[in-house]
This record gives sequence, structure tokens and C-alpha cells, in this order.
Amino acid sequence: MNVQKANLINAVTLFSISLWAYFSSMNPSITSLIPLLFGVMLLSLNNGVLHGLKGQTRAAFVLTLIVAIALIKPLLAAVDADKSIAIFRTSLMMFTSIVAIFFFINIIKK
Repeated sequence: MNVQKANLINAVTLFSISLWAYFSSMNPSITSLIPLLFGVMLLSLNNGVLHGLKGQTRAAFVLTLIVAIALIKPLLAAVDADKSIAIFRTSLMMFTSIVAIFFFINIIKK
């Protein structure tokens, strides 16, 4: 796997999990669509990551880092409320973000 595929998987995961959380809720909150926006931004930067454009690669890295950090609070809230589905969704988004961060770090070091 390369950095472009990791970014693409992360973007699609953020996009789809966010929509799942929004539409499966009894009283959906607009805040559950925040990862969707980040997924769209990462998806728009994916072509630049594919072609190795440093500016777009670094922007995608920063956005991914922000997402990974921002998902800590929803994960802790889901754990406190003992909501297993919310824990799964948030953990999955965090996992793909962290994997993408590792690939970004490897490409930025070079």
C-alpha cells in the first residue's frame, strides 16, 4: 500500500462512517457530518498526493492529523455512554487516520 491508497481509504471511511452515523440516528445531529467534510477535503487532495505534490500532501497530512486528534473526544464519550456501535465507528475512523498518518510520515521523511 502507498500513501495515496491510505489517504483514499481514510477519506472514504470518514465519508461513509459519517453518513452511517447520521442516518442511523433517531435524532441526527449535524455534528456527526463533520468527518464527512474532512473526508471530502481529503478526497479532493488525493490526486495531489498521488502525483507527489508536496503542498497537497502536507495539507492532507495536517487534515488527517486534525481528524485523528479530534476523534479522541467522541471516542471517550462513546466509551462513557457504553455505546458499542459508536465506539466501533469512531475507532474505525481513528484507525484509518492513524494508518494514513504513518504512511504520510514515511513519505514526508523522504
